[in-house]
Amino acid sequence: MPIRLVLADDHPIVLDGLELLFRLEGDFAVVGRCRDGFEALQAMSALAPDVLILDVRLPGKDGLEVLRALSEQDPAAPTRVVLLTAALGERELREAVGLGVGGVVLKEMAPQLLVEAVRAVHGGGRWLEAGSVGPALRQLAEREAGARKLAEVLTPRELELVRMVANGLRNRAIAERLFISEGTVKIHLHNVYRKLEVGGRLELANPDILGIEIEGAAGKPAPSIIARYPEQADLYYTGLRHGEVPNLRRIADQDFPFRPGVDVTDVRQVKGLEFDYVVIVECNRSTFPVDDETRHLLHIAATRAAHQLWVFSTGEPSLLLPEALVRTSD
Repeated sequence: MPIRLVLADDHPIVLDGLELLFRLEGDFAVVGRCRDGFEALQAMSALAPDVLILDVRLPGKDGLEVLRALSEQDPAAPTRVVLLTAALGERELREAVGLGVGGVVLKEMAPQLLVEAVRAVHGGGRWLEAGSVGPALRQLAEREAGARKLAEVLTPRELELVRMVANGLRNRAIAERLFISEGTVKIHLHNVYRKLEVGGRLELANPDILGIEIEGAAGKPAPSIIARYPEQADLYYTGLRHGEVPNLRRIADQDFPFRPGVDVTDVRQVKGLEFDYVVIVECNRSTFPVDDETRHLLHIAATRAAHQLWVFSTGEPSLLLPEALVRTSD
C-alpha cells in the first residue's frame, strides 16, 4: 500500500514540485492538494490521508491553526503531520511539538530529506531536522533555564499570579479566580516586583524584558476586535477571514487562547481581561445609543486596552463618544 499524502501550500509551483518529488519515489500517492488552511482541513476530513505535508504560512488558517483544529477534532486521529516551512521560531516550534507534529523540515533542505522525514513519520517516528529547528531548540533551552531560575525565586502562588498577569488578567479577575481579595493580590504582586527587580505590571507581562518564557504569555501584541453584539462580531470575522488575516480567531465563549493573533469577539466576553490593542467597531448611534447599559458596555470595551484604543463607526458616531475625539471622513 502506498503512503497516501495530502499536500498543503499556497504556491502552485511548490505543490507541483512536491507532487513530482513523491511520484518519482514510487511508494507514495498524492491524494489531495490544498492552497489554504480551510482546504487542508476539508481534505483531512474527506480523504483521511496517512500524512499531511503542511506549510506553516498558509492563508485563511495558517499551519499552526490547522494543527490546533485537527487536535481539537480528534487528538487520536491516525494522520501524521510534517511541517514544511521557510523558518520556525521557538514559540511556533513549542506549540507544534505540543500539538503532536511528527516532523519539521525547512524548505531550503535537500528534497530527499523531506522524503525521508515523511517515511519516518509515517512509520511512527519523529523527524526534527537539526538544521530546521536547531536555533529554535537553543532558544527553547535558554527559556527553560530562565523558567527554572524563576521557580527558585518565587513561591508557587506568586508564579501563578505572574502567569495570570502575563495572560492579561487584571487584579479583580485574578482575585476572583484565586478566591482572595484584591488587596492580597496587590501584596503578592509587590513582592514579585521586588524579587524580580521589575518596575511594574507592564515589565512583568513582557517575557522579553524578563528574559524568560512565562508559560501562557502572549509575548507579542495581541489586538482584540470588539463588537457590541455577537452577530456583528460574526460579520467582522467573516470579512477578515476572506481578507486572509493571519492568526484570526472568533471568540464566542470566553475561550481566549492568549496567543499571538487577532481575536474577534463581543463586549460581553471581555470583562476582566486586558489586551495590548483594542478596536471597537460599529460605535454608531444605533448600536451604541445613549443609555446607562450602553454606556457601561462601552466603558468595559474601552478600558480593555493596555496600550492603544481605536474606535470605528460606519454611521453617525455614538453620542457617547467625546466630541473632541470624533473625526469623520468622506
